[in-house]
Amino acid sequence: LIERAYVQLRDDIVEGRLAPGERMRVEHLKTRYGVGAGTLREAITRLASDALVVAEGQRGFRVAEATMADLEDLT
Repeated sequence: LIERAYVQLRDDIVEGRLAPGERMRVEHLKTRYGVGAGTLREAITRLASDALVVAEGQRGFRVAEATMADLEDLT
């Protein structure tokens, strides 16, 4: 489940369905991806280690700002 959520989130970030700078609200995303909060948090943490998501301390996560060169590197 974690891998599936990770891939879906990554694809949505890379393809622009989740906009750069957009706040990632776990409550909304868990419904969208059909997984629990713990699974979603683990997938988001993996995305943060890939620099696709930025942690905001105790305030959650945001989609990382990315240049075209960053996106080309990922794909």
